[in-house]
Amino acid sequence: MKNQKLYKILIFILIVSFVITTCQGKQEKKPALLTVNYTETDTLTFQTYGLPLEIYYSEAETHIYAKYGVRVHAVAGCEITEGLQKSVARHNDSLFTVLAKKYHKVTPESIILEIQTFAARSKSIEESLKKFSKDQAPLLGKDNYPRIKWVPDTENDYFLVDYFANRTTNHKRDTLLWKLKVNPNTGKILVKDDIQGKWSEYTKTTK
Repeated sequence: MKNQKLYKILIFILIVSFVITTCQGKQEKKPALLTVNYTETDTLTFQTYGLPLEIYYSEAETHIYAKYGVRVHAVAGCEITEGLQKSVARHNDSLFTVLAKKYHKVTPESIILEIQTFAARSKSIEESLKKFSKDQAPLLGKDNYPRIKWVPDTENDYFLVDYFANRTTNHKRDTLLWKLKVNPNTGKILVKDDIQGKWSEYTKTTK
């Protein structure tokens, strides 16, 4: 009983600290641009509050749904009450009782951490690609765009990115321009040589 009470206290502290951190910069947050297409049979919902309304977090929620079949639902922003906290805790206790049967190590803390990690990684990769696109602007048209494949390089913590052109213009087929690897922790980009099949570091940067 004591262990269960301590566990709930730790969860409460984690969520409160997360809300404080994210709400401090809420004026700089952008509205989410993506939505998740949930099915009518959804029954599992993970309730949260205080998550930033950024596209990166929307992408992370899509990832959580695809991985666990759990919908992430923000019941409030930064303004919360003690009653709301207790209601969310009761709801999530019931949810993770169900989830534990299939995912033994999944907890409210691990889901929040996974959302944060995914969002931070997405943002870092996008910022690196923006710099790359700016460098290559003379060679690119307005219809060029990167397509991210979330496949990590297990040896170096890179993620594969295919950079395509002609997304919609005249209904042309996508043209692959570059195969890239981006490290979200360092921002480093590797470019693949199509002829030799080797990866080399992309060194040009923009200010």
